[in-house]
Amino acid sequence: MFHMELLLHFSFAIYVPELDEDSSATSLILKTALTAPYLMHEVLALSARHLATIRPDNSGWYLHQAVDLQTKALTLFNNSHPNDSQDASVTRLLFSSILGRHILIDALAYRGPEFSQFLGRFIQGVRVHRGTRAVTQAHGWEDLLNSEIGPLMAKGIDLQRLQDPTPLHPHSQKLISQASSLSADERLACGTAVRMIETALDDVKSSDTSLFGLRIIFVWPILLPDEFLRLLEHQVPEAIAILGRYADLLQAGRHLWQIQDAGTYLSSIISDFSGSSEGM
Repeated sequence: MFHMELLLHFSFAIYVPELDEDSSATSLILKTALTAPYLMHEVLALSARHLATIRPDNSGWYLHQAVDLQTKALTLFNNSHPNDSQDASVTRLLFSSILGRHILIDALAYRGPEFSQFLGRFIQGVRVHRGTRAVTQAHGWEDLLNSEIGPLMAKGIDLQRLQDPTPLHPHSQKLISQASSLSADERLACGTAVRMIETALDDVKSSDTSLFGLRIIFVWPILLPDEFLRLLEHQVPEAIAILGRYADLLQAGRHLWQIQDAGTYLSSIISDFSGSSEGM
């Protein structure tokens, strides 16, 4: 009965709250989930995670259910025997996408006093998501984009804008170019990481209707260069400053249930960690 409650509660808008609800997309996801128990468990897990947010009196219980269902979903996924058909590929990619959202929600929901604990959770979540994403890419994201749900999944995401080598803002350029302790590859990784954020922030500031900036909130952790993740892991000041810029982007998504006040919190603990030194 509890699982039925979660199933009835799930919607596309819970999964991708920056987009409008789409009943046909909800139906497509649930229809796909019926063919793959690991996907169904993750759909239920995300539904429980949302209920934990909107029903604070029972938040602890729903959070426990969300963790349990997500754990089962990962176990089922790891024990599955995928084939290389397009349908199977789309199912795995959809699982990776929903799981990635769930992992980021949990990471951003942390409200402890220690920046290092937040950072550890954030990096661990990114690596878990990347692990499942790597396994799913037998055909690549093209299969998902060409599926029935593809147009909705891609809505608002302009990868060309991320790939275009737009100039960094002067302060960012100065911070990275003067980081003498960084190698050329590390400076390049920092530039890639902050350029995505700046492109998204520029979009958010220039338009009340554009989805691009909001969507980058969720794809930024996935697209980060491995070298930048290593710099974050070692708490290199330049990487921490760039994470502070990500906090600014999170502020733009504070109306979304998956984000809420995460930007304010992240800015605060980074400031405390850095001793209120000059950021970006």
